[in-house]
Amino acid sequence: MRNETIFSTVPNTQAFVSPGLGRCKAPGRASSVHYHTEIEMLMVLEGRMRCVTAGETVDFGKSDVLFIASNVPHETFMLEAGTGSMLIQFDPGILNPNANQDCRYLFRLVNSSCDNMVVFHEDPELIQCMENIQNEYIQKHTGYDLYIRSELYHLLGFLYRHEILVDPERFFDRSLIERVLPTLHYIDEHYDE
Repeated sequence: MRNETIFSTVPNTQAFVSPGLGRCKAPGRASSVHYHTEIEMLMVLEGRMRCVTAGETVDFGKSDVLFIASNVPHETFMLEAGTGSMLIQFDPGILNPNANQDCRYLFRLVNSSCDNMVVFHEDPELIQCMENIQNEYIQKHTGYDLYIRSELYHLLGFLYRHEILVDPERFFDRSLIERVLPTLHYIDEHYDE
């Protein structure tokens, strides 16, 4: 199992977008077991896919969107020839407009207990959002990065509204957080020593 490092493909936004222009020639493994700190949204454009984690296996098809939580080891498979998918990976803690940079610790802590995977079957709002990101990424008109960032906020709002992600501000007293932050900063800065 490998820790996958995500590199941003969108300027001024810490997000990876793969628009899914290619199709697989034969069924088989799409990705070996890996994990990353970002959440993943995977939409099947054609065909069928499977995602496997340590405790769960889900199959999903055209127009379905799979949410994979951060730090969840997973692997994916194409189940049919001609299967294609679109992939978005981003750190919601970076985009959360209600949180400062320090809340990324709390975001990961609170959301570490969320579902490992959730499949949204043919949800029109989610499909439209994913397609908007795909179109902006492919066309790359002036300001496309801003449009993609706005759609990432839309995805984030969707995940909060459907209680897939939880805003840490709802669970913690801000004054207590401020008292603990120096310790978290120290650990973050000295972890590799």
